[in-house]
Amino acid sequence: MNDSTQFENGFSIGTSQEKNVENEATMFEPGTAQVETDDANFVSMRKWLKKNTKIHGWLSFFLFMLSLGAGITLFQSIVGYKAEAEEVSPTIALGDLLFAVSVVAIGICTVYNFSERKANAVFYARAYLLILAITNIFVIVVGGYEKDGPNNLIVLVRGIFWAVIWLFYLQFSKQVAEVIPKHYRNVSAVDWCFVSCAIAIPIIFFVIGLSKMIKEEIASSVTPSFLQVNLKSDERTDGRVCWKIPNGFKCDEHQVEVTKGQYQKLFQLENDSIGNCTVVSDFDNNTSWANFEEYFTNWEDSDASSFPNRKIDGGEKTINGNKCLYRITEYSLDNALVYWHFYLMFNEKTRKVVLLSAYNSGEDSYIQELLQSVRFE
Repeated sequence: MNDSTQFENGFSIGTSQEKNVENEATMFEPGTAQVETDDANFVSMRKWLKKNTKIHGWLSFFLFMLSLGAGITLFQSIVGYKAEAEEVSPTIALGDLLFAVSVVAIGICTVYNFSERKANAVFYARAYLLILAITNIFVIVVGGYEKDGPNNLIVLVRGIFWAVIWLFYLQFSKQVAEVIPKHYRNVSAVDWCFVSCAIAIPIIFFVIGLSKMIKEEIASSVTPSFLQVNLKSDERTDGRVCWKIPNGFKCDEHQVEVTKGQYQKLFQLENDSIGNCTVVSDFDNNTSWANFEEYFTNWEDSDASSFPNRKIDGGEKTINGNKCLYRITEYSLDNALVYWHFYLMFNEKTRKVVLLSAYNSGEDSYIQELLQSVRFE
């Protein structure tokens, strides 16, 4: 009497204590999900595969690298969430975080399903690799790597390369076919729904965040200007904001070319006994300290920074309901102290910012006077 029943793929299950196991074999046509027997046969096949096959070699390495990559993706998203929310958009940052969580979830499903010899294991592995490759391609196309330099481009291209290599491995590997036989594989509607939602939800947040940013840009471009208002003799405007010249200061206007063919109006105030002050405005609603540091670095005087200096004050304050970030730096120049006052004042409603950069010997009351006089609309 034959003590085993053969599956079409060449595997056998001992049947000395089982009843008519030939009817328990699970049969699939390659590339389809047409079940010819009930779910109990999946369980029998899975138990047999788990007992008689072993994950080792390249498959073991693949699952390890998949787990490591998913963990790194989630860690980077958590660490960078706050900065991205402040610099780009809270909604887009949340979408990126949800995407990382989705990648981790699919990665966990892949490792678990392989270890349990589930019929959908290869499907989840392919889904993970395709998501990785498509995401990297998208980042390259939109130029998302440029901020971090050419090294990041190399990382992205390398990620695409390895994703393609592993996809070929899953398709042609004898070990993968042994652990998860091709005719045993099955993808349910639940699997498709899970992966689809994991992809769709972050994309929805990304689209919402991007559309919001576009709307804000459009709104900024049509924000009413001060070009048509009647100014008093001691008031000035660059078309975006209006402010009053502090008492005792004279004011000169300059047109500065910021990009080719585009000019920015800049105001230079000066009082021989007190100091000087530069005022300029722009459209910007990024009130993060990272954005402040970028402005600060661009405006820092390279000659002055070579002298001994120290930060003596800085922080955040509210002026007429507007958020204001500032820093005051003390320079020691030839036995004299010079103070650099750097301010960014944001108006949330109009999405405008006023930049003030002033040098003086300690008298700074005119700075508060000027900032108090600013009108954004």
